[in-house]
Amino acid sequence: MTFETLKGTRDYAFIEAKVKEEMFSTLKTEFMKNGFRPFQTPHIEYYDTLTHKYDETAEIVQEIFNVQDRGERKLGLRYDLTIPLCRFLAQHTKSLKLPFRRFHIGSAFRDGPVKSGRLREFEQCDCDVVGLKGQDIEIELMELYYRCYTKLGIDIIVELNSNKILKGALLQSGFKEDELDTGVLIIDKFKKIGEENVIKELVEKGINTEISKRAVSLLTQNSLQELEEKATDELLKEGCEELQKLVRGCEELSIPHRVNVTMSRGHSYYTGNIWEVYDTKGRVKSSIGAGGRYDKGIGNYIGSSEDIPACGISFGVVGMMEILLDIEKKGQENNSGGISKILVVPLNLELITDSIKIANSIREEEMSNVEIFYGCKLKKAFDYAQYLGVEDLVIYGLKDKEQSQYVRKNLVSGEERVINIK
Repeated sequence: MTFETLKGTRDYAFIEAKVKEEMFSTLKTEFMKNGFRPFQTPHIEYYDTLTHKYDETAEIVQEIFNVQDRGERKLGLRYDLTIPLCRFLAQHTKSLKLPFRRFHIGSAFRDGPVKSGRLREFEQCDCDVVGLKGQDIEIELMELYYRCYTKLGIDIIVELNSNKILKGALLQSGFKEDELDTGVLIIDKFKKIGEENVIKELVEKGINTEISKRAVSLLTQNSLQELEEKATDELLKEGCEELQKLVRGCEELSIPHRVNVTMSRGHSYYTGNIWEVYDTKGRVKSSIGAGGRYDKGIGNYIGSSEDIPACGISFGVVGMMEILLDIEKKGQENNSGGISKILVVPLNLELITDSIKIANSIREEEMSNVEIFYGCKLKKAFDYAQYLGVEDLVIYGLKDKEQSQYVRKNLVSGEERVINIK
């Protein structure tokens, strides 16, 4: 039998697993500093929960991994972390006190086309706040974003826009309501294809040429302030005002940012300000984080006509891992993970129990990661130590036991010290 991973899945071993664990540990620490609570939900949900508010022909429904239990209940694997959040909120509406802050790190599954950067099983990392209106909480989220990436050693810039600006600008230019989805999707290509091709595609989709040019002209003002001055549509005015508040907050907190009023994200889902995060060094070209405000998302899901204020940030785990692995692997000769810092080498099997005690003593005193080598051969121990990239070797033989000591050798300097066992 040939053993291999399922297409669209992957293993994380040694250095990759270490980097991922360290990344999540750093993120969790920063999340909790801001009062975000850990949150977990089952990987399996009722199929009807996952498809609620979706048509059976929707792409996301087609990508659900279908599961059936022994009771022949129709189930599915979750495809994101938002639907389980909505289900939880619907279950606990009466008992839950708002605002509700949660962070959720977990796997999601999609049975869709496998391509670069898109897996069938992948991890998501989300922070959401439910129950707070306005830009104050959005500013806090931007600061949390910046702090998290900085702690990880990733230089970022946050790209900002508002879906209200996009839709308002199109309406002001003469777009009809049923043309907004098409218009927003094409406008979003502006960075890739440029002004001329955007207008060309709009016209090809049946949008009047003059209206297309008017929309592009409005969305290519030199500044957000100039766009606000030209705004006559109420939705556009509102979007400009809200985005200005977010921009001022970023400026006051020295958060690297830029405004891109042609950028769209989840135009049918996000109701206000939106954001994407990019690596300033260009190691990953696509965004490594994104999110926005979705005041209608939860209400629409649970069947409420009232807005339920919500906004969130999501971290692009795949892109971040690519950057962090690049940083970690520089200067390393192997893929062992660099976990162990000290290797204890008993030279006789009779010394194993005492060696465990020595290792535990060093772990407690130095708060260091200590591994024991059971080969009892010094040459093999040196080879293994080189593979691990350990700093010190602790050598313990029968004569050392008689004298209640061991030898500690620094593998970089070559210095040896005799340590008395307490």
